[in-house]
Amino acid sequence: MYSKLKYLVEFVGTFLLLTIIGFFKNPLIIGIGLSILIYLGAKFSGAHYNPAVSISFYLKKTISLRTCIKYIFFQVSGAISSATILSIIGKNLIISPNAEESIFLIIASEFFFTFLMMFVILVVAIYPKIKGNNYYGLAIGLTVSLGIYLVGNISGAVFNPSVFIGPSFIDYLNGGNTINNIYLYVFSTVSGSLFAVLIYNQFLEKS
Repeated sequence: MYSKLKYLVEFVGTFLLLTIIGFFKNPLIIGIGLSILIYLGAKFSGAHYNPAVSISFYLKKTISLRTCIKYIFFQVSGAISSATILSIIGKNLIISPNAEESIFLIIASEFFFTFLMMFVILVVAIYPKIKGNNYYGLAIGLTVSLGIYLVGNISGAVFNPSVFIGPSFIDYLNGGNTINNIYLYVFSTVSGSLFAVLIYNQFLEKS
C-alpha cells in the first residue's frame, strides 16, 4: 500500500461517499457512487471508507492496528468535513431511525445489512477462488443499494459508523440530538461486520 497516500484516500473517499448521500437519496445512485469510489481507491488503501470494515480487516490481519486506528480517524474526519460543507450549503443531512419502528427491528436491520455487506466484501476481496475479480466494487455497491432500498425507511440504512457520526456531530453543534443514537448505529454496524468475519472464517476460510 502507498504509505501516507492511503490515509488521504480514506479521507477523500469517505468525504465523497457522504457527499453523494447528501445530494442523492436514490439507493442505486448511492450504490453506484460507492462502487466507483471503491474502484478508484482500492489499490491505494483498500477503499474501506467505513470503520466497521477497517476493524474487520484488522481482525483478518490484512492491516495493522495502527493503520486501522488511522483509517478510522481519517474516515470520521472525512465524514465530518462533508457534513460540515453540506450544512453550509443548506443540504443538512439528518440520519435517524424511524420513530415508529421498534429498537429491535432498527438494530436488526443495521446488523443484518452490515453483515451482508461485509460478508460480500470478504468474499469478493479476499476469498482465494475469486480474489482478483473485476466486479468486486459493483458487488459491494449493489449490496448497499439493496440494503438502502429495503430498510432505509426503518433504520436510515447507515451500515457505516462514519456515515452516522459525521452528520450527527454537525447536528449536535446545531443544537440537534440525533447523536443520542450513536450507540445504536455503532453497536449494530460493528457487531454485524464482526459477525461476517466469524461466518467467513468458519465456513469459507476453512474450506
